[in-house]
Amino acid sequence: MKVFEQEFLEFLEGVYKSFGFDTLSAKLYSTLFLEPSDVSMEDLSKRTGYSLASISNKMKLMEGVGVAKRIKKPGSKKVYYFVEKDMIKIQFQKMKALSEKMFEPTKELLPKIANINKKEKLSTSDKEKVKIIKKFYEQMLQMEKAMEKFLEALEK
Repeated sequence: MKVFEQEFLEFLEGVYKSFGFDTLSAKLYSTLFLEPSDVSMEDLSKRTGYSLASISNKMKLMEGVGVAKRIKKPGSKKVYYFVEKDMIKIQFQKMKALSEKMFEPTKELLPKIANINKKEKLSTSDKEKVKIIKKFYEQMLQMEKAMEKFLEALEK
């Protein structure tokens, strides 16, 4: 492996560890990110020094959260993985997922919860909790607006 490859892989591993990836996930993601094409699980195992079982478990998790894509090639029993290299596209996908998994449910559920104090008598402690929920709801709406503007800028 060339020095520039090693330095970049170490850099990316550090970045993804700071985002909460464990060591193996950070190694796998970094390895896949630097490869121009898809990589087999066997090759990932050789490159990282981890067992096929460990690689398989981590890749299923990474595929499940949308950071890696599983690829099956016709006529081959091997499983390959690929990660997006376009950082703008990656951020766009993350933000879309955030919108679907957090903003939409927030807009459905939280107004009902926030209006509970109009229907029921609440203790002082419960009223404080409702205030916290209302503040969270307001902040989520602000974040959604900011994200929409950011996504519009990315699309241009």
